[in-house]
Parts: sequence; C-alpha cells; structure tokens
Amino acid sequence: MGRIELNFSVNQTCVAVRRFRQQPSARSVLPAVRFLWVASELIPLVILQMGCQLSSNDRVPVTGSVTLDGAPLHEGYIVFLPEPAANLPMSVGQITDGAFRIATEKGPGVGVHKVEVWPTSPRNVSTSVIPSIYNEFTTLSVTTSVEQINQFHFQLVTIQ
Repeated sequence: MGRIELNFSVNQTCVAVRRFRQQPSARSVLPAVRFLWVASELIPLVILQMGCQLSSNDRVPVTGSVTLDGAPLHEGYIVFLPEPAANLPMSVGQITDGAFRIATEKGPGVGVHKVEVWPTSPRNVSTSVIPSIYNEFTTLSVTTSVEQINQFHFQLVTIQ
C-alpha cells in the first residue's frame, strides 16, 4: 500500500492529499479527508472552549463581615457589581449576624467590583439605617482575585 502525506491549511480552505508511490483509490483517501475536515472544524472550537475556561470571567468565593457603627449588621444583602466594561458576573449574598459567605458557583467574577449593602427587604429601603453611600450611591469597591483569599470587611457608619 502506498504512503500518503496529508496537508491541511489553518484557514480550512485547502486540503491537499498527495501520493508518494501509488495512486490510491478514492475509497482509501475519502475517510482521511473526512477526518481532516471534521478535525479542522472541531479544533478551533476546542481551543475556544479552553480559552473560555481560562478567562477572567471565572467566579471566586467571597467571605467577610459587615458592621454598622461598630456592631455586626443583623441582616441584609451584599451585592458585588462588576465595572460595566468588564463583562463579569455579579453576585448577591445574604448577611446574617454581620457575616456573609458566597460560594464559588454564585461568587463574583475576578476583577474590580462596586459593593452595595442593602436591607433585607426592599420595602425597608426608605426606613433603612444603612446610608445610601453604601447601596444606591455606593462608595465601596473591592478587587477579587484567583491568587488570594477573597475576604472583605466592611465597616459602615451612619452619618449624624
């Protein structure tokens, strides 16, 4: 049986099959050409998928505490909002007795986030003791990372 050299270009426009000794029949070349065509379609998808898995959109776990005027915040919600241009996932966690913990599956993406602290119920917003500089007009910001533990402590104070 003859030796066949198969060459295919990266741009997937040319598949050349060249014979060295004998003229192979169309039946013997067809499976190889079909394999190369399928591989040329799948390889870019596999590479793209690998790139997506290594992207900065990975979620990370976060933990921490929230105090209000020195005392643990009894209950509320903490929201990690990514910068608009960053295209990162946001995350929401519950604050109970001054502590919060958000698992990796629901954690924020890696990068810079604004942080909002809200009362437990939306109807409590107007009567909330949490100043608006910590939620609606937040001044809080953090950077999450894969390389370090994402533990944050927020010390909120009411304005007298």
